[in-house]
Amino acid sequence: MKFGYIPAATGLLVKEEDQIKTVGNYFTSLDEIGGQRLNLVQTDNPNPLFYFLITGGTENTILQLLENRKKHIPGEPVYIIAHPGNNSLPASLEVLARLNQDGIRGRIFYLKNPHDTEGLKKILEAQHDLEVWHDLKKTKLGLVGTASDWLVASKPEVKIVKQVWGPEVMHIDFYELKKRMREAEFAQLQQRRSQTEARISIFKNGFLGSPLLSQGYGNQQREVAWSVLAHNLWVIARLPRCQAKTLAQAS
Repeated sequence: MKFGYIPAATGLLVKEEDQIKTVGNYFTSLDEIGGQRLNLVQTDNPNPLFYFLITGGTENTILQLLENRKKHIPGEPVYIIAHPGNNSLPASLEVLARLNQDGIRGRIFYLKNPHDTEGLKKILEAQHDLEVWHDLKKTKLGLVGTASDWLVASKPEVKIVKQVWGPEVMHIDFYELKKRMREAEFAQLQQRRSQTEARISIFKNGFLGSPLLSQGYGNQQREVAWSVLAHNLWVIARLPRCQAKTLAQAS
């Protein structure tokens, strides 16, 4: 599952079987691109989440869902899916207007029909953006020392970094880091890490292509992982030749 989506409906389309009869083809299309249909109580799902307004009159339902979602993943951008029938789009526009009033980022994805290729593509791109947003929320950045006094406009404000990007900034004392760098094992690990990251960057950009052709953050991550494995196997395969060359030079 790449993302979850929660259908919201009122009136005669509250029951799941009625929803399937009316917008079942939309469900199928969303499932085919990696979506999974969730119910109204699954706002704690850790994956990127969309809200599919099947009918009008669901505005308050969506606002309640957002309140529940906020308890588990605060600050997540709100992505709404709308379709041509049952006042879906007017209800979506009403919800978006309320989000704008509350200062919450939101966006509507309008599917003209169940096979709207362009609309589904935009949903996939947004799903990738939400994956990155989720990953940034789990990231920690190390800030070594303090900003210079002459940086009057470029000082990194810790609160703003977290608010805008998501990562948590951890302060690292410069003199403590300098002291640790005198430790052989610690220094070696830092050097090894920098070499590894550089090597991954080389074959990611040089061999896999830039940008990657794979769609979605998960698929791109998987492609890079396979490349790391192929690289490591190549290095292991060369070890006997290097050892033989060393022995030949020694004799």
